[in-house]
Amino acid sequence: MFFDSLYEEKYIFVNKFMKHCTIVTTEAIVLKAMKYGDTSKIVTFFTKEFGKVSAIAKGARGKKSKFGSALEPLSYVSLVLYKKDARSLQLISECSYLQYFGRTSNRLESLSTALSIMEMLYCATHEEKNEPLFYLVIESLNALQYENNNASRTLLSFQLHFAAMLGFRFQLEHCPMCQQTFSTADSGNKQYSLELHRGGLLCHSCSKKISSPFFVSAETLSTLRVLLNRNFHNITEQPLTLQTEKEIANVLNNYLRIHIEGFRALRSEQIFKGAQPIVQ
Repeated sequence: MFFDSLYEEKYIFVNKFMKHCTIVTTEAIVLKAMKYGDTSKIVTFFTKEFGKVSAIAKGARGKKSKFGSALEPLSYVSLVLYKKDARSLQLISECSYLQYFGRTSNRLESLSTALSIMEMLYCATHEEKNEPLFYLVIESLNALQYENNNASRTLLSFQLHFAAMLGFRFQLEHCPMCQQTFSTADSGNKQYSLELHRGGLLCHSCSKKISSPFFVSAETLSTLRVLLNRNFHNITEQPLTLQTEKEIANVLNNYLRIHIEGFRALRSEQIFKGAQPIVQ
C-alpha cells in the first residue's frame, strides 16, 4: 500500500508538471549546471530554437543517470524538453552528446576562450531564438579544437560578431554622428577616434566635438575591419602585434559593457590570465 501511494503521488506530480507542455527537440550547448535537491541538476542551455533555456534534469546526479556526463558545460547536445512557455524552468526528457568541446582543456588559452564564450552567452542572452549566433558559437568552439588556432584572436572576433548579432554592429564605414562615409582618402592617420556609445569611428570634424573619444592606432582600426568583415577562421593570417591585440580587447570589452545588458568582466578570462603568453 505504501509503495502504491508513493507511485500515485509521483504520477500526479509528473502529470501536473507536464500538463499543457509541448515536447520539443533542439540542438543546444550546455552553458552551466548546478546541483538541485539530492539527485537532480538545473542546467542552462543556449539552444538553436529557443535561445537561452534553463531546465531541470531529474536524477541527473544518480549513479544510474541516463544523462551520463552530457550535461557538463561545453557539451554540444541533442535535447528533448517538456516545454511550457509560461514557465521559466523546463523539464528535460532526453539529452545526448553530439560533440564535446572540453578537449580544449589541453590548452589553457583555448579553454579560457571557450569558457569566456559560455559566460558571455549566459550573461547576455535570453529566451529568444538567434540561429546565426548559435552557429557562430559552434564554429568558434570548433576552431578552438585545432592546435594552430590563435585563441585570443578567436575571442576578439567572436566578441565583435556577438555584439553585431545582438543588434550592436560596430560601424566603421561611416561616422555615427554625421553619417559621413569613409573612403581610402581618410586613411594615413596614425591615430583614430572611436565613440563607443554611438558604436563607431568618428570623422575628423566630429572627433573634435567629443570631450573624451576613445583613441586607437591605425593598426587597431585595420584589424577591427578585418575581424568584422572576414571569416574568423582566417584571422590568424592577419599580422598583429601583442599591443594591438590588447588595444582591441580593451575596445571590445568597453563596447560590450556599454551596449549589452548583463555583460561583465569575464571571470574565466581572469582565472587563466597570465597562465600562457598570447601567441603573436
